[in-house]
Amino acid sequence: DAATGNPELAHLRGAALEAATIIGQALGDTHRELFVADAVNMMDWAVPYLNSGATHVPLEQLLSACARVASVLGEDYAPYAGVVLPHLMQRATAAADMEVTEGDQAGWDATQRQQVVRDDEQGTESMTIAIPGRGLAKVTVNTTRIQEKAQAVRAIYEHAVALGAAFPQSEACLDAFLELVRFPYSAEIRAVSAQTLAAIYEASCAHGEDGGMRVPATYLPLIAQGIATQIYEQDEADMDALYAMADSLSEIYYSIYRRLAKFGPVLLEKFTVGTASATVQLFMQAMVACLERRRETADILSGSPQSPLGEDEHAEYAELLRLEETLLTPLVDAVGYTLKFLRHEFLPIFEAHVLPVLGPYLSTGNDIRARLATVCLFDDCVEYCGAAAAAKFAPMLMEGALLGMNDASNGQDEELLRAAIYGIAQIARYAPSSVLAPHAHSLVQHLATISSQPKDEADNVAIHENAVSTLASLVLIGNAPFRGSAFVKPETALHIFLANLPLREDADEAKICHSGLCDLVERNTIDVTETCQELIRIIGEILVYVDDEEDLASPETLLRSVGILFRMQKEVHGDAMQRAFASIPDEAQAAINNAMQQHSRQFNCVVTP
Repeated sequence: DAATGNPELAHLRGAALEAATIIGQALGDTHRELFVADAVNMMDWAVPYLNSGATHVPLEQLLSACARVASVLGEDYAPYAGVVLPHLMQRATAAADMEVTEGDQAGWDATQRQQVVRDDEQGTESMTIAIPGRGLAKVTVNTTRIQEKAQAVRAIYEHAVALGAAFPQSEACLDAFLELVRFPYSAEIRAVSAQTLAAIYEASCAHGEDGGMRVPATYLPLIAQGIATQIYEQDEADMDALYAMADSLSEIYYSIYRRLAKFGPVLLEKFTVGTASATVQLFMQAMVACLERRRETADILSGSPQSPLGEDEHAEYAELLRLEETLLTPLVDAVGYTLKFLRHEFLPIFEAHVLPVLGPYLSTGNDIRARLATVCLFDDCVEYCGAAAAAKFAPMLMEGALLGMNDASNGQDEELLRAAIYGIAQIARYAPSSVLAPHAHSLVQHLATISSQPKDEADNVAIHENAVSTLASLVLIGNAPFRGSAFVKPETALHIFLANLPLREDADEAKICHSGLCDLVERNTIDVTETCQELIRIIGEILVYVDDEEDLASPETLLRSVGILFRMQKEVHGDAMQRAFASIPDEAQAAINNAMQQHSRQFNCVVTP
């Protein structure tokens, strides 16, 4: 080993360490404590090897094992990261072992057919490219070195995910992986580098919550432009790489989105409208290509009676269609997050780049997934881009939403149905009531039918809850445009609403509805005496879920809910209150007691439950 100069023993120990960490990682979070002590001992043994500088240290085994230990130890791994990461970064950023020689027509033809020439004996792959002013050139890459590079990149990904806010050297790593996203000789390297970039960016955001958001704010436009450009330039044959890059940028945007309330102005300081417009244009161009490939593939699948596809061919094209569908999702998400970042400032971008591409899918075409993408982005536009945008685009969204809610035209696609119902809620909240008026009666009846069944018997709880929220937005809560209408009896709507609370599937909708519940009680639309048991149950469950870190109610709504409990304590007969309290689970009872004790002085009340 490093101390005795015995390389065989070093490799044996490296293999043993690798095997042990595979077992330790397999134990999972449930049995993490069984492996922690051994993991620490392993790292105490591995670190001197990494520091020794000896050439016979089994780096590949050691570094892979360290990544697995990091995934188990999490932030407790931080003391070792400073030793391990430089070795990984050295491997990840090492220059490609490649050779450029004169190319020929045969090699060029093979490359055009997406065929890579492999030499298994030499461990190389070669392709022929056209260099302006030079002609054909044969590029030969050492695939062993490429695999080592990819393995190092994956190990850094594991470290970033495991360490989170404790991940060191985020700036140097972000710089390095921005370059690797453009690595020209391997789609695999580009893909795993994009995924690792997303993990490091999330770690830098987590660190920034206490240490300042300078790093994520600085790198956001650089990463957005870099990945968006690579998505646009990426060979469509490398579908895995295309998806990895689109998904990674979507994840990076999500890291921003979930911190908007607290850090939005700082995080978006350098993310200009110009950057947003340029990247969205690239996303939409990639989306156009994706949708065109979907159309061509669907045409082939439909075939003709004279030349039907064989079973294997049909399966192959069906898989291609599925892969394109998978790619479409993060592209749409990236545009949607950009819209939410800019809100009303996004409207010109929407009109210039989104509307011309996707607008027709709201009412025409057979691609259900394209219609889903379109409905989702129009939902966001109506919700976030301001009153003018809502008034302008709600009628178009209305048309797409009606088709999405109709089983005869939605292809039984549950995601489209859910997005369509959600769109109706946004129209109810933000658009003129005249948009909904011609369809209001049938919509209310349809939504009441969906949400009247018991929630625990629903085939799709997310659709069920969206229907509840949308029905309430039409006739009960907020600026409900059809409150008091004859479309549904008020007591029926209230019964449906209370029976389905609390909502949990969509945090934003949950917050709106739970705040709306408080409004209904405070306006005396809901009688606290008649609904005592339901209110106790709902508030108790909300408090339990919030204690478990589910973001289902704002602090203001939680305080109002506690105020309702104190009001009920005064207005509801003591026996009824006690029976209602006794009917809920112990954890809900404890949550209510804790909340009321915490706020008793504020409400100048004594807690009696």
